[in-house]
Amino acid sequence: MGFKFSFKEIENRNELLKAMNFLSRQNIGYPCYNAWLERTEDETAAGYKKIVLAFYYDEIIGDCVYQPHKNIPLFIEIKNLRVIPPFCFRDIGRFMLKQIESETREKYHALIGDTRAEKTGIIKFLESYGFEPLCLSPLYEKDVLDITMVKWLNEKRANVLAPLVKNKIIAMSF
Repeated sequence: MGFKFSFKEIENRNELLKAMNFLSRQNIGYPCYNAWLERTEDETAAGYKKIVLAFYYDEIIGDCVYQPHKNIPLFIEIKNLRVIPPFCFRDIGRFMLKQIESETREKYHALIGDTRAEKTGIIKFLESYGFEPLCLSPLYEKDVLDITMVKWLNEKRANVLAPLVKNKIIAMSF
């Protein structure tokens, strides 16, 4: 049995189009997903968002979309992380997160992301990678709870969070 995995950050328009095609086939049920895809394509082309792709031979099997957080300085926001089912549980998602962490550690204090509160498998995966629950609130639909989780890249937690809580940018609920 042979295998060939590779990982690559998008570098050109052709790679971006392939990534967007992959993402468009992976709708996970969030409201306004198609609008998010359009913004993601534009913001990636402009250099704001970044996309890491995972490949099995030449086939895209996973992605991680990330960006500097728009409201929390010095945080990297994980916007989308997925690995298609035949390749889950092979640490591909963990590997992509580790590379993003390694590339951003010097400039940013934390990785932050969210998922539906009922997605216990994703929550356990994030916790196993060092993410901690930060708050529980509806982010995308008023009657559906989402959990925001953070992974600290250094020891500046209190210094970073205090002004965010004070100014009600985030609500501490744990």
